[in-house]
Amino acid sequence: MVMKAIGQFSGFSPILILLLGIYIVSFISCIQIDFPTVEEGDPPTADFTADNNSILPTSSVQFSDLSNGDPYSWWWQFGDGGSSLLQNPEHQYVSLGTYDVSLTVTNDNGSDEMIKSSFIRVEVDMGATGNLTDADGNSYQTIKIGPQWWMAENLRVSKYPSGGSINYIGNGDDWGDLEHPDKGMCYYDYDIGKASVYGALYTWAAATNGVISTHDDPQIIQGVCPTGWHLPGDEEWMQLEINLGMKNTVADDYGYRGTNEGSKMAGGANLWLSGALVNDAAFGSSGMNIRPFGYQSGGGASQFSGESAYFWTATAYGNGSGKNAWSRRLLFDQSTVYRDFGDYTNGMSVRCVKN
Repeated sequence: MVMKAIGQFSGFSPILILLLGIYIVSFISCIQIDFPTVEEGDPPTADFTADNNSILPTSSVQFSDLSNGDPYSWWWQFGDGGSSLLQNPEHQYVSLGTYDVSLTVTNDNGSDEMIKSSFIRVEVDMGATGNLTDADGNSYQTIKIGPQWWMAENLRVSKYPSGGSINYIGNGDDWGDLEHPDKGMCYYDYDIGKASVYGALYTWAAATNGVISTHDDPQIIQGVCPTGWHLPGDEEWMQLEINLGMKNTVADDYGYRGTNEGSKMAGGANLWLSGALVNDAAFGSSGMNIRPFGYQSGGGASQFSGESAYFWTATAYGNGSGKNAWSRRLLFDQSTVYRDFGDYTNGMSVRCVKN
């Protein structure tokens, strides 16, 4: 455009054309064009809190965002492998331990991260003790593990809280004649002198007093347990195991599960055969004091004293129409806990849990 304009004055002197060019350039340079500018702001400042910092295994924590700067995205990491994109998430912790928690928040001007070390503690309050008396007047020590109170000795009562006697079986032949619905009890090797230390061995019908409970229809069954206490169900045993450190993802598996929860439950190291159970550093730490007092086979033989301990749960295997119930077993060469089911006519030990 400028060259065209200059060309129109080609008849003028070069000096005049030069002066005209300088004028046009000066005019153009005086034109001011205003472009929009970007306003710079601040990135957000991350912060958060939780409704509880100290919880039991399988409990949940409600987290709350306290960040400033109007963030529009949130990235939580809970320290156990879990994460969330919600602003105020709830998260369940299933295993004992101490966990770091971090929150990263973002707005148009950037991001910020807050890390709180050892922010969540998943722990179990344990060690409180008490006493319990059964219908025969026998006294037992009790132990608190998390929210549960357990007997720390094997039950040896010979009658129900209502006063009715439990059928005592005095020899292997009579025990071998028991049918699945029969209530019966005995002492290891049919030796009543072992009752005060070993406790008694009960058929499942005797332990439950004939009441059926299943996973689909759970019942609180008092059975042979003293008033205010009951025979623990399969899931209550799982809760005990989780309280002692077992991951809930394996608690309902069959067979040996966990790490060293069996060693924690056991006691009386001199009574167990040498093996992984007593050699674990956590042996005896729970106060449950489980001893290797074996069990009674359905055929009538007392077996495995020194090697293992067997306990009934209140939960029938399957829908309750069969002949087996869930049980627990500790074995001298395993630090874990065996979840199994046993025939109703087997004789197993009983530990009661408080209502």
